[in-house]
Amino acid sequence: MIIKYNSKIKWGILYPLFFFVFFYLQSKTINTGDAGELVAASYGLGIAHPSGYPVYLLISKFFTFLPFGNIPLKVVLVSSFIATSLLILGCEFLEIKERFNLSTQLFYVFLLLSSYSFVSQACVAKFYPLNTFLIFIIFFIGYKSLYEYNVKYQFIISFLLGLSLGLHQTTFFLIIPLLLVIILHFRNFIRNFLFSLFLFFLGSLNVVYLMIRSCKDTLLNMSPSPNLSLLFHTILRKAYGKSSSVDVAKSLFSVDLEKWYYAIKNIFILLSRQFQYFSFFFFFLGCFFLWKKSKRLFWYFLLAFFSYSVLLAYFTFSEKKLSIDSLYISGNQYFIPMLVFYAFISAYGFQFIIKNLPAKINIIKYLILVLPLIYFPQHFFLHF
Repeated sequence: MIIKYNSKIKWGILYPLFFFVFFYLQSKTINTGDAGELVAASYGLGIAHPSGYPVYLLISKFFTFLPFGNIPLKVVLVSSFIATSLLILGCEFLEIKERFNLSTQLFYVFLLLSSYSFVSQACVAKFYPLNTFLIFIIFFIGYKSLYEYNVKYQFIISFLLGLSLGLHQTTFFLIIPLLLVIILHFRNFIRNFLFSLFLFFLGSLNVVYLMIRSCKDTLLNMSPSPNLSLLFHTILRKAYGKSSSVDVAKSLFSVDLEKWYYAIKNIFILLSRQFQYFSFFFFFLGCFFLWKKSKRLFWYFLLAFFSYSVLLAYFTFSEKKLSIDSLYISGNQYFIPMLVFYAFISAYGFQFIIKNLPAKINIIKYLILVLPLIYFPQHFFLHF
């Protein structure tokens, strides 16, 4: 009881503090990119560009009822609120599940705050923080299933995967690390597969919103979907031609070694720009610590990181020469889940160091802890 009480006090102080950072930096009007479209579609209960994003629009609409600020500000609050929750829930994960101390939790937070993309997406009207939050929740439930099967976990994951059809479809990349959980509990998974499939379709019913809102004029409708044919056209993003969901998935089965090479190279470039080179040491040390701690945990984390780094880059970020457009559209937005998993694994590396530090030089951990904050002030200049 004392531990839970102290935890509530701790996060009662830190949550407003983290939220204030994003609120101070956030866009108070319409920012660039899809923001104008998403704000208008949220306010008028319309439809955004394929795949429509009904989950994000409905949540944003709820925020527009707040009794202060203009409409763009209220919609941006969704990103700031969710990004702050990602920081806090990540700390809770490290504390409750791994028993890591506060300094390790803060290293995870500070590392993410040193990432330009994580901070920038928390300060604009975009759905990427919300999508990452859903990915984190599913990942956390899968983590709990690594050692002990619980049918409730399988059902919740199935429903949330269905719900993700109303957000960004990169959520389905989580199927790769979840395959490890399925293999470990294969018989139980098969036994409950049919009801899991039912829950998946139940969760996916949120996309019916697209059909309902296409039956009448709305403030903005970027993806008219008044019937099943056009609904599938929107969900599968067929308007993007060769970049549609189906065509992108098919490309995985055509081996292109050059694309794999540039995917790996571009991810390395992206990570070095997001976290600086010093973080690689903590990341690889974190991988080593995870391997020593638990082989299951190591592969689960590594597969999640691989899915949202190299594999995602193979589809979206494998150009031979990176352009400003690809760095902004792909590199600055799609890889937010990768940044979170990278920070998680790096936190394990930080924990390994302070766990093995002699008591006499324990002060070193505080010097290491503030290292990511050296790069944080640049956000104040980049966002204004």
